[in-house]
Amino acid sequence: MGSFLSQPITQKYHEYQFSGNLSCYTTAMQGWRLQMEDAHLMKPNFIENISLFAVFDGHGGSGISQFLAENFMNVLISQPAFEKMDFMQSLHDTFLQLDDMIKNNEIKNTFIGSTAVVALIADKMLYVANLGDSRCLLMRDDETIELTKDHLPSNELARIRYAGGFVDEQGRLNGTLSVSRAFGDFEFKQEPLPANQQMVIAEPEIRKIKLNKDDRFLFLGCDGVFETQNSYKVMEFISAHVAEKQEPSIVLEQLLDTSLAADTSTGYGCDNMTAMLILLNQ
Repeated sequence: MGSFLSQPITQKYHEYQFSGNLSCYTTAMQGWRLQMEDAHLMKPNFIENISLFAVFDGHGGSGISQFLAENFMNVLISQPAFEKMDFMQSLHDTFLQLDDMIKNNEIKNTFIGSTAVVALIADKMLYVANLGDSRCLLMRDDETIELTKDHLPSNELARIRYAGGFVDEQGRLNGTLSVSRAFGDFEFKQEPLPANQQMVIAEPEIRKIKLNKDDRFLFLGCDGVFETQNSYKVMEFISAHVAEKQEPSIVLEQLLDTSLAADTSTGYGCDNMTAMLILLNQ
């Protein structure tokens, strides 16, 4: 479960961005962890009618998550597919290129890594790319739509075993890692296997969905937000408070506080937490 502080750090860090019909809020909290390893990216309308949002959940250190936050957008727009407005391909290629950049230039052969959940809105199309166990959720009218699924070792056993790994009784890859897809984690990415056949891969799952007038908000969160509450409870909480016209940053603060464990006895609710809310059709 990792090492924890004797008391949680509950100070919140906020960022706001407003552009066009999008109002975007992020709130982050270190919690019980020894350091803050999350990073995020909010770029509404960074190109006309194109917006980019991401949460990066680091583990083993903050180096890779920070690297991703600083470089993701520039690598994305440099893709040949992006110029052709092929956003699914450009997102896919961005993930793979960034993992290569990290391997070659940043942090090698360590257990440092990061998950990522990325949402790109182009006009009325939403593209969600996921790597690991952070989540993206859409509130359509009163329905929660899960746009990602967690990449857990127990769900990708065949590839892990083929690459020489195992999953223990707690669901951890080789007894240490709780995800089967991530940036970094090069201890689990050894030659001569191809990149998409390693124990841990940086190949994202990408989903495309058309937005409509019934879409109220989009939520991105690292796995720490969901350890004590499931996706539906999180979205119900946000929906009820937003409907009451509460300040979104305060709603996110309250969400993180309700997700935080009272102590570290179980290890659940003790992680860093980052919550991102994008209000749609404002």
